[in-house]
Amino acid sequence: MAVDISFEGGRILITFSGAITAVDLTDCMKAVVDLESRVTPTPDRLVDLGPSSTVAIGFGDVANVAHLRKTIAPANPIRTAVVAHTAAQQGYVRMFQTLNDHPLVTVAVFSHRAAADDWLDQG
Repeated sequence: MAVDISFEGGRILITFSGAITAVDLTDCMKAVVDLESRVTPTPDRLVDLGPSSTVAIGFGDVANVAHLRKTIAPANPIRTAVVAHTAAQQGYVRMFQTLNDHPLVTVAVFSHRAAADDWLDQG
């Protein structure tokens, strides 16, 4: 799996390609949280799971990532738009969305990048 983490338009852009594993998710979350700690205010983010990415994770892996997010508070409310290209990706994002009960983090899932950008722009 490859993941690219960058800044674009004042937000964190995370782009996945290839097979997404539990280790990849955890490492990505830790890298983003580290990046958040160095930027004020905490920026919104756009996550693109990639049209060719496959998902090699389970419920426990998604729960672990949600738990990690919950234990590390951003400096301000943030919005995360996730672009999920396949039904399987959408299912995992919905699982994360349900498990994410952090009061400062709002997660929304989209099937197209333009809709995700529009939602973040409205924030």
